Amino acid sequence: MCLSVASASASYAGSFEDYQAKATIAVNHYGEPVEEFELQFIDGEEIDCDLAQAWNVNQSNIKAYLDAVENWDEHGQVYFFSRYGKKEFSSS
Repeated sequence: MCLSVASASASYAGSFEDYQAKATIAVNHYGEPVEEFELQFIDGEEIDCDLAQAWNVNQSNIKAYLDAVENWDEHGQVYFFSRYGKKEFSSS
């Protein structure tokens, strides 16, 4: 059975290692391990938020997204948008 993360308390993670550590020990209100998480971009630069939306961040690609934010310059992000469809992106 898959339980919604809504039955567990929310947590902020600033890195993939932090996310992984918290996800490993997360339990719901019944003390059972949380299997599924809803990830939300809540703090950072607008271009990184746009990238998170275009990337459709989820549990299976969070590491790749965080690596891209850390390692890509704005040109790399603009390339991603042009290739994968961020139609309203503005670099200003």
